[in-house]
Amino acid sequence: MADKQVRLRLVLVLVAAVGVLYLAHARGYTGAALARAGFSPADHDVGGGGVLHTHGHGLTAAHADHVQVIVSFKKAASAADKAAILDDVVAKGGKVVDKSDADSSIFPFAVVSISADSFASLQTASLDDKHAVIKGVEEDQEVRTQ
Repeated sequence: MADKQVRLRLVLVLVAAVGVLYLAHARGYTGAALARAGFSPADHDVGGGGVLHTHGHGLTAAHADHVQVIVSFKKAASAADKAAILDDVVAKGGKVVDKSDADSSIFPFAVVSISADSFASLQTASLDDKHAVIKGVEEDQEVRTQ
């Protein structure tokens, strides 16, 4: 029985690692993707050792107290429902940083900059599959691939 639990934990760790790698790939840290998102090459770079560095996302001084987060959507959520969530973010003083993958059939998500209070509120609302549109909310962080 213990051996089965160890194997299950190993599988879960591997699935999580693959998800992180996909997210790094899906975020599109390439010149073309950055240009499409409206960022200059100076805003981002891929450092040595496979570390993705973000240096700025066109945020103004009014967004200095904001947290950049990844909002993952449920696959069944409609485009209109996702747009309504992003519109609500903007209405509450946040900024949509990147929504190019919001309609992905594999991993639909958007990157937004929101206040710490909004972050906590969205995170709480999405816990235990409570939210009809949002699957999860997590802080956007550095991703290491090596």
